[in-house]
Amino acid sequence: MRQVRDADARSELLASEFDDPAVVQGKAMFDSKAIACISCHVVTGKPGSGGDKKAPDLNLAKSRLKVKWMLEWLRDPAQLEPGTGMTKFPWGPGYPELGGDGEAQMNAIVD
Repeated sequence: MRQVRDADARSELLASEFDDPAVVQGKAMFDSKAIACISCHVVTGKPGSGGDKKAPDLNLAKSRLKVKWMLEWLRDPAQLEPGTGMTKFPWGPGYPELGGDGEAQMNAIVD
């Protein structure tokens, strides 16, 4: 998401981003029980997020990480960091969102 300083412009940008069907489906996947990002990751402002795991706070991801790296990470975390506790999800037909298109699903999660 772009960094916007004016509060009204920021609210308008957020509203338009959440009107994007792919972003809405990505959020649904993020919050779903099947993927359950907050079962391991802290997400500031989400009660109960992080469980007892020490996964990074995902609110910081967009400001710290490049989109290309995040997509590679979601595709195969152990390829980038052998021994990681991050799950390799079966993106694609295993999830109905975005027509079962794994690349579209990962992009929507990152967005």
